[in-house]
Amino acid sequence: GGPGGIPMQIVVILLVLLLNRRAWFLALAALAGGLWYEAIVHLVNRPRPVVGQVLRVTEHPGSTSFPSGHIIFITISAAVLMLCLGHRYLPRWARPIGWALVAGIVVAVGLDRIYAGTHWPTDVLAGLLIAIAWLTFVVSLRRVTDRAFATGSKHGDRGTSGAPSETRLDPTSLAS
Repeated sequence: GGPGGIPMQIVVILLVLLLNRRAWFLALAALAGGLWYEAIVHLVNRPRPVVGQVLRVTEHPGSTSFPSGHIIFITISAAVLMLCLGHRYLPRWARPIGWALVAGIVVAVGLDRIYAGTHWPTDVLAGLLIAIAWLTFVVSLRRVTDRAFATGSKHGDRGTSGAPSETRLDPTSLAS
């Protein structure tokens, strides 16, 4: 959310593309994730918490609360950075630490949004679930298209029997 979100997301996308030019699919998917936020925030139009309902309120006149755009942005951006750069530049043993750092950042931002009184807890939870759903869709779509292009088949990765083969995908292939 907020006017600074889109430029910051563009910076993240450019950083990903600068360091991993083959990551265009996930980089564009990260930007498209912001469209979900825009659609839902206009459909729900939930007001922000008001004085007396929360411990502390930061004024945001004229803006809505549901879902938390900050959580959607930080979850998608941090996950895309980890998928595109972490699996390429971090040693295998450091990758779980990278994912733990991503989770910690998301939790910290979520708690901040609730503490500041800019969002209800359900706004933050909804933002997280929307981001996770979008990331799951994008990663699944990438895996399906990778399999289809790898075999030249419309039906994905199938052997001569017609059954799916046991091909294992490397997470780094998501960023290529």
